[in-house]
Amino acid sequence: MAEVQQALVIGDSQAQGAGAVLESLLATKGYKVERHGFAGYQTYKIRNEAKKLAGKDFDLVCVFSGSNDSPGDHSSALELVNIWPKAQVWWFAPPPATYILDLPLAKKVFGSHITSPEHWAQTGFAASREKIAKEFRETLKPAGSRVRYLDIRSQFPNGYPAQPDGLHITKKTAQDALPGLIEVAVAPPKKAAPWGIVGLAAAIGAGAWLWHQSGPKRNPELTPKQKRNLVWGVTAAVGALWLLWPKKSYASGGPMSDFTEESELLKVINPAYLKFSASSAKKWPHARWGGVPTDVARKNVALIDKMMKDEGYPLAARAAAVVNAYYESGFNHLAVGDNGASIGLFQLNKWGGGIGMTPEQRAIPETNIMRMLDSIGGRPVPKKPDGIALKFKKLVDSGETSVSKLAGAFCRYFERPADTEGATANRSNAAKKMFKALA
Repeated sequence: MAEVQQALVIGDSQAQGAGAVLESLLATKGYKVERHGFAGYQTYKIRNEAKKLAGKDFDLVCVFSGSNDSPGDHSSALELVNIWPKAQVWWFAPPPATYILDLPLAKKVFGSHITSPEHWAQTGFAASREKIAKEFRETLKPAGSRVRYLDIRSQFPNGYPAQPDGLHITKKTAQDALPGLIEVAVAPPKKAAPWGIVGLAAAIGAGAWLWHQSGPKRNPELTPKQKRNLVWGVTAAVGALWLLWPKKSYASGGPMSDFTEESELLKVINPAYLKFSASSAKKWPHARWGGVPTDVARKNVALIDKMMKDEGYPLAARAAAVVNAYYESGFNHLAVGDNGASIGLFQLNKWGGGIGMTPEQRAIPETNIMRMLDSIGGRPVPKKPDGIALKFKKLVDSGETSVSKLAGAFCRYFERPADTEGATANRSNAAKKMFKALA
């Protein structure tokens, strides 16, 4: 009978929340799990608690730590992983600090000084958290392949979702991300493509030879044909290097996939508005407008549908917002306009609808949509609302069901482009084509 493998889950408050989900997942894989979470603890304190367990043998040690640390020296992280020198270690990076979805909850958890949904960004905490996550990655590198540094950001190619209090990973987010992170953890470490290295060596060698042959002491017997062949050889070697060298992956997927099938708008939208040319989609994720793969467009439409539905908006109002998102960004949540001033699905401008938000926050679908909902719903935002955006919601609350009229009103009262009259008319007409079933 095989010996049961022992696993330890230890860390800060994330070990209490996300750690519970991880414990369940490990149990299904046959591990006997021991879990300890210490809210508010920095890594050196977690290390001290771990030392108390040094007499136990663990095959796997899972650490959630870094969320309460400050930028700087993180040597205690290496000390922690070396308590069990033979164990495999999964170190879960501190998650991003996001837009606060539930302000009363955040005040309850962190204190009354939390007065804005943008608190973590406005105070610089979000930027500090990103710096800390990178520092921990570098700190743990000397431990080698025994330690796998697992970053939850990697499981959300369309942007890490905003959390209720802006910091703690919810059970739903953990359930979306941890299975994929476990697959990353158990997979063999990726190595550089050997053919890429061969190609690089060939390109350098061929280039050096060409330079030598073209110098003062060049071989007089090298014919023009040989020179041409040599140039073509160098070109082919460089091309092979570019093709074979490992590239960053922007594969679609992530947490939004589980509700695209439930989206009412995806069932009635004209599919022509979700299709982009192959050449245009190839530019993803660097296209400044549109150019997104169809699955990314579908997910962003489904997300707008879901978040607005959760706040009680009827189908026609949600469709009106989607019409405007198409004309603002082509459903590209990374879209950049107005010479860099406007970003995201609804093109939040840094001096207008996106004031107080970082460019990264405006490029996250959830935070972009939530700011739009805050604005049209009259909720507090860093810039004092002028009441104009609220007119869209008043029209919705009046019982208006025409997608055409609502699309025009969304444009006029929330987006407010330079050519307001022309854009309003254009989007009103487009709504009839995009949502024929609702017209």
